Amino acid sequence: MVDREGSRALEQVVGQDESGRLCLIGGRCDSCGEIRYPYRELCPIDLGEMRRHALSGHGVVYEAVLVALAPSGFQAPYWVGYVDMAEGVRVFAPLAVAEGAPEPKHGDRVRVEFHSFGDGTDQFVRPVFHQR
Repeated sequence: MVDREGSRALEQVVGQDESGRLCLIGGRCDSCGEIRYPYRELCPIDLGEMRRHALSGHGVVYEAVLVALAPSGFQAPYWVGYVDMAEGVRVFAPLAVAEGAPEPKHGDRVRVEFHSFGDGTDQFVRPVFHQR
């Protein structure tokens, strides 16, 4: 990814696990074991050093909402929501809903996939949660 203003936030969210697959990157505290997302250098609980920690990619929908009026560059309607990850952190991200599938709701099990977006010169990868 080309380094430019604003791109570092995306790099902190998406990374690669030990096998080279894309994953969400959080942090795990060396001292207390606290897991946070996105990654940060110091633990907010005890100020211990945090290490990068690949999240499993599996979670449960906490809340979902249909966006009817999209900002520039996006096409409405689309779903977004909060997902409680298996590691105990909550992530806000788009929710993929196949045509004709039921609307996402609290308690639905989801898994993360990574989609490219942007134009030809500015390509980014973002997490999108799919129903399992």
